[in-house]
Amino acid sequence: MKHAFNIVRKELDKIFRNPRLIFSTFILPGLLIFVIYSLLGTTLKTQVQKANEHISIIKVINCPESFLAARDLYLSLQENDESYLKLNAEIDEFDLSQKDESTELKDYAARLVEEGQIDALIEFEDDFDDKIETFLEAFLNKEQATAPKITIYTDTTINNSSVALSKINVLLGLMNSTKMAELGNPQSIYSNETVELASEEETSGQMIGMLLPMLITIFVFAGGMSVGADAIAGEKERGTISTLLMAPISKSYIVVGKIISTIIITVLSSLGSFIGVIASFPNAKELFGEVGMISFGFVQYLQIFTVILLIALISTSFFLIASTIAKSTKEATMYATPVYMIAMVTSYIPIFTDKLPKEIGSYLIPIYNLILGIKGILLSDLKTLHFVAIVGSTLVYAILLLSLVRVLFKSEKLMFQK
Repeated sequence: MKHAFNIVRKELDKIFRNPRLIFSTFILPGLLIFVIYSLLGTTLKTQVQKANEHISIIKVINCPESFLAARDLYLSLQENDESYLKLNAEIDEFDLSQKDESTELKDYAARLVEEGQIDALIEFEDDFDDKIETFLEAFLNKEQATAPKITIYTDTTINNSSVALSKINVLLGLMNSTKMAELGNPQSIYSNETVELASEEETSGQMIGMLLPMLITIFVFAGGMSVGADAIAGEKERGTISTLLMAPISKSYIVVGKIISTIIITVLSSLGSFIGVIASFPNAKELFGEVGMISFGFVQYLQIFTVILLIALISTSFFLIASTIAKSTKEATMYATPVYMIAMVTSYIPIFTDKLPKEIGSYLIPIYNLILGIKGILLSDLKTLHFVAIVGSTLVYAILLLSLVRVLFKSEKLMFQK
C-alpha cells in the first residue's frame, strides 16, 4: 500500500501546494454559498419587516360602527397584551367622488393599490349593521335570510396589500366574535389543546431533515465531479498517463491511490460548502425557517460522517469510470453529468415525504438509500437495521464499480486512445 499512498500524496500535492487551488476548491464554494444565502435571507427578512412595519392604508366604503368598534377593541387588547401584533393601520372612509363613473370600482381600486395610494379597499353594504341585526333575528327565528355582503379589494402579489388583507381578516373575525358575544352566544363551541406527539429531536430536525440531505448530496457530487473527471482523463489530456503507467508501480495501486485522493478532496470540498450553509442559517431564517437547536450524540455524528463518506465513495466510483473511459476532462464531465443529475433529482425526494419508508428494499437503492440515511439520522428515526443495509449495500455497489474502474484502467486501448 506504500505505492498507493505515494499516489495519494502526489495527487494531494497538486492541490495543497497551490494556494489558488486551495482557495478555489475548498474555500470559495462555501464562501459564495454563505454570501448568497445570507444576502437572500437578509433581503427577504428586510422586505418582510418593512411590510409588517408599514402603516397600512385601508379605505372603507359604507364603514359600519361595528367594524370601527372591532378596530378600537383590538387596539385596546394590543395595549394590554404584548402577544398581539401592532395593527399599524389607518382606516378611513373612501372618497368615491374621485372615481370616474365609467370606471369599474375593481379597476379603480387596482390602480390605487398599484400606485401605493391605498393598500386595500373594503366595501360594506349600505346599513350593514342594521342588516346584520335583521339577518341574526331571522336566523334565530329559523327564517330564511341573506347575510349582508363584504367585498375586499386587495392585490396579494404586493406585500403591503397582502399584509393589509391579513389585518382586515383579523378585524372581521373580531367583529364577528364580538357580535356573537352580544347575543349571549359563546365565541367558540369548544376549547382545544394541542398535544405534540413527535419528540423534541424530531421536531427540531424536521426542517433541516428536508434541506440537508439535498444540500449534502449536491455538494458532495458537485465537489467530486471536477476532481474525479480530472483524475485519469486529465492525465491523458496532459500526456502524463504514459509516465504514470510505466512507473514501477502496480496498476491496482495507482487505481487505489486515485480513489483515495479523489475521496479526500471530494469530502473536503463538500465540507467547505456544508460549512457555508450552516454558517448562513442565522442570516437566512426567512429561507430555511427556524432551525431548532439539535443535540446529537457521538453515534449520530459518526453515522452522519459515515454516510457522507459513502456518498463521496459512490460518487467517486461513478466519476472515475467516466474519467477512465473519456479522452479528456471535458468529455469525462459530460459522461458524469447524467449521474450528477440523477443524484440531484433524487435528493429532492425528502422534501416531499414526511416519514421514512419501513421496507428494507428502499435502503438498498443506490444514492436514494444514502439520502434516506441522512434524513433518518437528522430526524432521530433511523433503525439500526436500515443503517446497516445502507452501509452494506453501498459498499457492495462501490466495490463493483471500482472493480470496473480497475478493469478499464488496465485496458491499453482506453488509456492510449487518441
